[in-house]
Amino acid sequence: MMRSRLAAWFGVIVLLASQAFPQEPFASACGEDAHIDAAKRKTIETVAMNFIEAVLGPSPPVAFDFLSKPAQAETTSQQFDGVEAVIRRFEPKNVTLQHTCFIELKGKSPGRVVCATDLSKPDGWESVEAESVPEPAHVLLSADTVNNKLAIAVWLVREQNDWKVQSFRVNVSTLADQDSNQLWELARAQRP
Repeated sequence: MMRSRLAAWFGVIVLLASQAFPQEPFASACGEDAHIDAAKRKTIETVAMNFIEAVLGPSPPVAFDFLSKPAQAETTSQQFDGVEAVIRRFEPKNVTLQHTCFIELKGKSPGRVVCATDLSKPDGWESVEAESVPEPAHVLLSADTVNNKLAIAVWLVREQNDWKVQSFRVNVSTLADQDSNQLWELARAQRP
């Protein structure tokens, strides 16, 4: 009787512990900009820049070929053309490289990892997506538009020996040449 109660309690403890710690072990290291091997960084940045130039260029369907197999499987060429058309309406120009992160991941990814140079500053860190692949990378670019700037984030993964685009996002980063901090301060000053 004592053994069956002990076994029951042990079973409950194991069940509770597995729910309290559902995440599988992982380890990550994030190199930023100059802390990335120069040749690897150049390759990553070149692929990201070539992809965005293809998206914005005269022959946008070429950009679809930069996508990873999973990204191509989730997106049709026609859907991709629609996204490109929306981006081109902003008439972006002067695409400029801003920042690069390279992640080394071991184990199952928690979904996001933090890359940081200074956690005490709002612009000293970023939380980036990370799938369970050994070496994801993120490249942040900017582009000028009429009265605004765009922030373009390109997420890359290794596919065999090539870097491929897993996804990308385009957001407005300034309005009337005011960034988010400046707009926040203007709003605070106008608040009654």
